[in-house]
Amino acid sequence: MGHTNFNMLLKYVPPLVVTLALNLEPALGSLAGWAVGVAAAPGPWTAVGGVAMLLATMVVSSAAAAREVSVSDNNSFDSSGGSTHVPRCIVFR
Repeated sequence: MGHTNFNMLLKYVPPLVVTLALNLEPALGSLAGWAVGVAAAPGPWTAVGGVAMLLATMVVSSAAAAREVSVSDNNSFDSSGGSTHVPRCIVFR
């Protein structure tokens, strides 16, 4: 049922956000298990990996947001000077 919810989220949020959330699931799951007392405390390598995944998530999210702004800034006006509709999407070049 849990991963089905991620699939349903695709209707409301960009696929990149869902993918990043899925990548953080192991680190957050081990912390949640430890917090409720059903798992041992995460080891030092788990902490290093979790921090690395969190930093990577922040970098990818920032880059995606910058690209989205860049694309909408470059395409906001047509040649006649009128405003055009630009869909909010991420363009990878």
